[in-house]
Amino acid sequence: MFLAGLWFLFLTFLPALHGATVTWVGGSGDWNTATNWSTGSLPGTSDNVVIGAGPGITVTHSSGTHMINSIQNEQAFVLSGGSLGVSSTVQADGLFSVTGGTLTSSGGITSSNLVLAGGTLIAANAVIYGVMSWTSGSMGAGSTLTVSSNGVLNISGSSPLVLYGVLTNAGTVNWAGAGNLALYNNGGIWAGGIV
Repeated sequence: MFLAGLWFLFLTFLPALHGATVTWVGGSGDWNTATNWSTGSLPGTSDNVVIGAGPGITVTHSSGTHMINSIQNEQAFVLSGGSLGVSSTVQADGLFSVTGGTLTSSGGITSSNLVLAGGTLIAANAVIYGVMSWTSGSMGAGSTLTVSSNGVLNISGSSPLVLYGVLTNAGTVNWAGAGNLALYNNGGIWAGGIV
């Protein structure tokens, strides 16, 4: 009887240990609105977030500090403020814009349409297989930005764009207007250096 009780408790709490898949069910709206999520509450540390395909909407993360396990995005997503940490991966097939705040991904980012127009992006590895537009903001320490063979990195803006890490390029890098890129690695600068 005692072992049966322990087994019941194990089965009851096992899903909580691995997290749930939390799906966006609202229209255009803010991350911080609990009713926009399938669980009726904001995604938590071990949850896998899915913002799926469908009629075009925009999901905005405007404030607060949130940590999730992973995110799969097929809509327009805007990080305009606050902090969003992802302990696993970011899969961004929809427009993914960082205009403020901080996005941290320990497991890396794979994106077909990434815009860095302010704020800070920190990624163990960010792979661009579509288009990344970099107009302002920075990639934080420990970041690696990879432009894949079919990827395009567009650099523009009047102030230096800063990458505190490594840029690898098998695709195309376009400099527009006065745009320039400063690469820092372990305190050294590679002026416009591309590996």
